[in-house]
Amino acid sequence: MHQPRTILIASSIAFFLVAGACALILDAHAYPSPDETASRVFMERVSRGLPMAIPDALNAQFGNVLHPRSTTIHDGALVPQGFPVVMALYGVLTRFTGVPVALWTPLLVASTLPMLFLLFREIIDRTHALTATLLAYVHPQVLYYSIRGLYTNLIQVCLVIAMLTVLVRRGRFSLFFSGTLLGLAIAVRPSELVWVLFIVIAALIAMRSSITVKDLLIFFTGVLVVGIPTLLLHLHLYGNSLFGYRIAHEASHVLGQFSARTALRRLAEYSGLLLWWWTPFALAGIGEALRSVRQRPLPRLVCFIGVSVIVSAVLVLMYGSWQLRDTISEDPYTIGTSFARYWIILPILSLPFVALGFSRLRLGKVFIGCFAIVSLLYPLVFSSESIAHAISEGTQSRAVVARAQTQIPAHAVVLVERSDKIFWPTWRVVVGDSEQEKVLALLPSLAARVPLYLDRDRDLAYATYWNADHLQRVGLELGEAITVSDTHTLLRITPR
Repeated sequence: MHQPRTILIASSIAFFLVAGACALILDAHAYPSPDETASRVFMERVSRGLPMAIPDALNAQFGNVLHPRSTTIHDGALVPQGFPVVMALYGVLTRFTGVPVALWTPLLVASTLPMLFLLFREIIDRTHALTATLLAYVHPQVLYYSIRGLYTNLIQVCLVIAMLTVLVRRGRFSLFFSGTLLGLAIAVRPSELVWVLFIVIAALIAMRSSITVKDLLIFFTGVLVVGIPTLLLHLHLYGNSLFGYRIAHEASHVLGQFSARTALRRLAEYSGLLLWWWTPFALAGIGEALRSVRQRPLPRLVCFIGVSVIVSAVLVLMYGSWQLRDTISEDPYTIGTSFARYWIILPILSLPFVALGFSRLRLGKVFIGCFAIVSLLYPLVFSSESIAHAISEGTQSRAVVARAQTQIPAHAVVLVERSDKIFWPTWRVVVGDSEQEKVLALLPSLAARVPLYLDRDRDLAYATYWNADHLQRVGLELGEAITVSDTHTLLRITPR
């Protein structure tokens, strides 16, 4: 055990140094998505001892439309549109330790990945378990979302891994502690409840001979210790103690969009186009695993295969049915798109099969080394939505804000299409395509109250569309143009 422990500790340290350094650089610039921008703002408030909700008296006067994407309004204050538990947790940790919020996810991932060895050792031999664990350190999605760690998907997966490890090890207080980890995993992303509970139920069934009713009570007491404060936080932020956010709306939206054909096509596209050099080894490993279970009884491996298939089917059907386009690049298949986050548990489940595939194909050390290097460099520099690209976008965004601060007053409001992540929180913003008719009706009174600008971001037709089709209808027009970058021009909205 000494050698795997040493290898894994060294790997975790190296992983944390790389991911942590990149995360700090990204955090020092600007985040390329409204989700990360909003999370960073709310975490910063909590770390300074301020309430998470941001009061704004002007919103109540203008129909609660003055907010960016990834936020909403409750009782006249800006609150996260969802998933506030991580914001509260990271903010509190930073307040009491001084560790920057950008480092918490790299630290969590680096601490969690060695636990995979203990779990994989339960289903495959020691050598393959170590190989599978080491592959996690170089998996592009794991590294990428450790650096862009304000997204909650990988955080939840790490909590599930830690929960299973503690549950399987069965040390003192392990049942209660694993229950609290499960509570945190659910609290972080309540919308992922189905597959998380399925994994937990499968683990408890597998351990049924050694678990009593008393053990289950202790386990679920741990869940409640986290669950009750989470419900209270949601009640405070949203006035809804169950899930907050828009869970009922989202659930009905998703249920109405299930399409097995669309989901399978999207899975094939992503496995074939996004991380294509991993897919052949996973398929070879699946074949090797099926051959092994046909030759001799391997109940734990069979159970793992079954759980992997069901969890994958649920996630692929749930999210693969959606029509999403939320990348910062023109490439529709990038590591930064939502599917790469929503499906991040799938590469973790595939690691034992990739390790078996490596063994089956008898690859040399040189090939494996090149495989690892390409896998590490892809999320950092090779992808069209790489970390380097995100940092470059952030640098440009900071320059836009710095230039705009010399041109427009701090109390101005900016009407945006997708550049809310740039102008907020320095200025109030209105997302023009959200509740468009409501926004349009409020613009004349808003323009009379504060300086109001339209951001023309690259697309000249967007400004023309608003001016001709909307603003003139309510007695407004576009006036003075202030160029703040090659791609951003702020146009003053004034009465005609």
